[in-house]
Amino acid sequence: MYYSIKSGGWQRIAEPTGQEEGLLGIFPYEKMLACGKKWGISAEILEEARRFSYARYDSFENFDCVSLEMLDFENILLSIGSVILYLEKGKAFFFTSKIDIVTALLEECLEGLGERVTLNRVIYSFFELQTKKDDIIFDSIEKEIMDLEQALIATGKRDCVSEIISLRKRLMVLKKYYEQFLNVLDILVENENGIFDGKTLRSFKMLYRRTERRFQNVLN
Repeated sequence: MYYSIKSGGWQRIAEPTGQEEGLLGIFPYEKMLACGKKWGISAEILEEARRFSYARYDSFENFDCVSLEMLDFENILLSIGSVILYLEKGKAFFFTSKIDIVTALLEECLEGLGERVTLNRVIYSFFELQTKKDDIIFDSIEKEIMDLEQALIATGKRDCVSEIISLRKRLMVLKKYYEQFLNVLDILVENENGIFDGKTLRSFKMLYRRTERRFQNVLN
């Protein structure tokens, strides 16, 4: 599925015409290699990106390639799917194991931006959504810690091994996720291929700072 983004608007299209200011494509992994062949994208690069978990960002000549694992913040030990982003100036292709979820997220970004829509803003909004619901897990973990502390004080509970293991496991998942997500944002703002404009880069820098604060919360 393709989307044409230009002049503050967007529309679904069957095939690109070459007149798009911004071209957005969303494809399942089963069509990844065929799409790559059509657009001259290295199959080796796409397959290597697919093997990585959590998050990774690689810059190549004229294009960037990102792999992301989309966490389920209602159950942090589960993933809601993975996605590979192929990015070049004026073009973004999303390859994913969960086409329905990624399509819904991107259309949420497109509709939410309204007349302000540009391809760069859609890409930024998609990244922003990757941590938008992390309050769910933070609130849950903080409540569990407070309940455990209360049990220690009020009842003299001493057998806390299972609770501590559960908390530690989820915090380790979050730590690894935020670490790699920060690495992605760090490389992204270098903008080696000139894909992003200044305004979008400033937004990514703010997202980096917010994510860094979350990472510090996890370490604490």
